Amino acid sequence: MSVMRFIGINKRDVMRQVRAKLGPDAMILSSRQTEEGIEVMAMADEASQASQDSTTMPVASDAGASNSEAGDFARLAQRLLQEVEQMRSMLKPEQSGAITTVRADMRHDLLRWAQAGGLSGRLTKKALDNVSDLTRSASSILHDYVQSHLRTPEMPVELFAEHGVIALVGPTGVGKTTTTAKLAAHYVMQFGPEGLLLLTTDSYRVGAQEQLKIYAELLGVEMVALGEDDKLEQLAPKLSQKRLVLIDTVGMSQRDQRLTQRIAQLQAKAGAPSATRLVLLLNASSQRETLYEVVERFRAVASESGHEINDCIVTKKDEAASLGAVLDTIIQHDLCVHFVSYGQRVPEDLELADPAELAKYFVQATARIVAENDIFEELWGGSSIATSVAASTSQPAVSSNTRVNPRGLQQLRQRVHQYTPWFQLLEFTQAAVLKSAQTGVGLDLTPIHAQARELLDTQNVAGISWPKSTPVASCKWHLPPMPINNHGYLGYFPIVNDPHQTQGESLDMAAVAKDLHASYHICAALPEPAQRAALNAPWVAVINRNHRVIHAGKAQAALRVNASMTPPQEHRLVYRGEAVRCQLQRADVVLPDTEEPMDLWFGLVEASERKATLVRRHWLSPKGQTRELTEQLLLEQLAIDELASLSRQAVRALQTMVGADAQTPDLVYLGVLIANFVIRVQQDPTENGTQIRHQLFDYSGRRGRHDTTKLLSGVLQMLEASATLAILRHDDAAQANAGVMA
Repeated sequence: MSVMRFIGINKRDVMRQVRAKLGPDAMILSSRQTEEGIEVMAMADEASQASQDSTTMPVASDAGASNSEAGDFARLAQRLLQEVEQMRSMLKPEQSGAITTVRADMRHDLLRWAQAGGLSGRLTKKALDNVSDLTRSASSILHDYVQSHLRTPEMPVELFAEHGVIALVGPTGVGKTTTTAKLAAHYVMQFGPEGLLLLTTDSYRVGAQEQLKIYAELLGVEMVALGEDDKLEQLAPKLSQKRLVLIDTVGMSQRDQRLTQRIAQLQAKAGAPSATRLVLLLNASSQRETLYEVVERFRAVASESGHEINDCIVTKKDEAASLGAVLDTIIQHDLCVHFVSYGQRVPEDLELADPAELAKYFVQATARIVAENDIFEELWGGSSIATSVAASTSQPAVSSNTRVNPRGLQQLRQRVHQYTPWFQLLEFTQAAVLKSAQTGVGLDLTPIHAQARELLDTQNVAGISWPKSTPVASCKWHLPPMPINNHGYLGYFPIVNDPHQTQGESLDMAAVAKDLHASYHICAALPEPAQRAALNAPWVAVINRNHRVIHAGKAQAALRVNASMTPPQEHRLVYRGEAVRCQLQRADVVLPDTEEPMDLWFGLVEASERKATLVRRHWLSPKGQTRELTEQLLLEQLAIDELASLSRQAVRALQTMVGADAQTPDLVYLGVLIANFVIRVQQDPTENGTQIRHQLFDYSGRRGRHDTTKLLSGVLQMLEASATLAILRHDDAAQANAGVMA
């Protein structure tokens, strides 16, 4: 029996036809969907058996029957072969589509990670081209690519193994002097001081040579200073006696026209190939474009002088939020990285470059940025990752409500609200500003100002911080006066009369103090004579060092009086997040115009754990004010003196965030609130304050010392995420209500 073809409207119909024609034991050879319906190729079981018999044992039958059966089976074989080929052709697109989907997902994820990590498009393309296993995660792909393409010396401490001259070069502030001292200390620990010579060409920066000289004396190493017009070849006899020479070069911008001259100074002999090995220092916290320019410019200038730059040292790792930019630069320019520096301690904060550790550090930092980007991608609703992947695979998207909020945003907000309940009002202000920027609808903060005033009236105001009467530096707005509580911290909200005016130069100081029951004043500038005369409370005022005063019968600048002041009294405090020593001195003076007797004060603030002078400042206070009280007010003034600069940073960040053309009074008010909160958190020595600082610092993604700039970054990120969530919830609720009304 031959193979028969059946067509039905569905499988049940076609199988009924097969059973009716060939019986229940019919053999189904194929089944497919056609334009006519369901097609089934089938044959009776006896025919199948006969076909097997005929192929294994030819039967001597009549020629006609034999030819007929042979033709039937030839057609069957041809048809089955065609169907197999069709199945293969149908299978290939499915496999190809699956591979394409996986590759697209992996590619999307990898691009997302690379962009968050600060990698360039060229390096990312190379990483994509190297991918063979499509199931691997983007983080593991980038980790392995970075690790395998970072070039390090074949032998550890290769720089020390050479007999020669090594010059550390790089832009200003990259850390050449400190790194020179660290390398020298490590060399001395391994080989002793006799074979090492330290040489400095830095005659520009004040104290640079003295700083290296101190390190040299501590290590017992000889040091030589090379003048601006001197050549390295002049020291040839001395260099030949040393096993290794480390040169601390002058820091110059890659765009400085004198760079060529300073690099040429490092030639051992004019016109001859240089034996000096240049090692370029790269700041890990710099932008990728800047690092590219540094490498390319320094290499070009070095080439003009017969030098090459193939080696580098990474500095300031502790200050970098991510190492993507510097690692990309090193890989793209095929530099050999020898050491990584991450702090000021000599020699502890220097380690051999380890590709595995650098790649791990890079991936960990990038993971935080990716998680943060996911939050905003979901919040703005443009194209969340879950939605885009679901669309590409025709699967339902995961609800945004089920997404876990990375980095503990909700936990951080809860802790901040417990720490300062008024923070919710600050969030309301932020949300209102963002909403106004998005919708273009005018903003009225009058209700918020009214609530702020109510909260201010409930607070215990001990003193008032008065700003300068001039606008904040580089701005057109004034800083408002701020209340100070019993602990010396800034109060919650500014003191304002008009909700849309944040300048306080026209306020009556005595009247405001009476209204708030304030008992002292800290002034950023000397009040006018009429204001001073009306004050019946202690006060101090910052003055310029050139402010004219009369001392010992002679009119002179305040700075000139320093030499005849009382012996300094030392105080310990925290200034801008750093432990410091403050030495206060006093002298009797008279103001020339009004002949008011005053106390002139001078304060010198120095870091406790490093050699650095942070502040030199003069103040005036009224005669007869006790020394103990005045010194307390002076220290409080130091503790809050960052408000103006931090407010400026906050306002500029908010202006960029909302896309505003100008720094409006509303933005200024919000910026001052945020800066005030940051300073309060930075000042707070309690356990709660410490925990908030750590969490905000971690949320900012910054590294290094906990300064207010990094805390400000964390607060702004938290506020933006919180405000956007509030806006989305409000919009969702409005849409839901509109749906109910419809």
